[in-house]
Amino acid sequence: MKLQYLFLVFIISSITAGSHAQIQGRWHSNFQVAGQSLLMDLQIEGIGRDGEIIVSLPDQPKLKPQTMETFRLFSDSLWFQWNMIGLSYTAKLQGDSLVGTMSQSGLSWEAGLAFLFIIRFCEHLRYWAGAKNTCCRLVPM
Repeated sequence: MKLQYLFLVFIISSITAGSHAQIQGRWHSNFQVAGQSLLMDLQIEGIGRDGEIIVSLPDQPKLKPQTMETFRLFSDSLWFQWNMIGLSYTAKLQGDSLVGTMSQSGLSWEAGLAFLFIIRFCEHLRYWAGAKNTCCRLVPM
C-alpha cells in the first residue's frame, strides 16, 4: 500500500512540477547569512507593472510581510529592492526554482528559492517513506 501511495504521489508531483513553468506563486528559501539560517518566502502575483512581490521572513515574526515597491517582474525573472533593509535580489526561473543573487551591505550571495508546492510534497514523501534526508533541492545552491 505504501508503495502504491508513493507511486501515486510521484505521478501527481511530476505532472504538477512539469506544469509549473511560471514565476507566479509562493516560493521558499532557507539559506545562511552571517552564519545564521534565514527562511524567506516570496509571494508573486501577476507580471510586469501589474505584478506584486510580497516578501516574508518566517523566522522574524515581528517583521510583517512586506510588499516590494521597487521591482521588475517578468514571466521568467525578477528583481526587487527591499529599501527598508537595503536588500536586493535578482533571479531567473530555472525549472522549479528561482536561482539568483542577493545583495546587502556590500555582500552578495547565491540564493535560490523553491516553488512551495514542491517543498510540501517532498516533506510528505519524506514522512511516508521514512526517509532521513529531504528530496528537495533547498538552498544554498
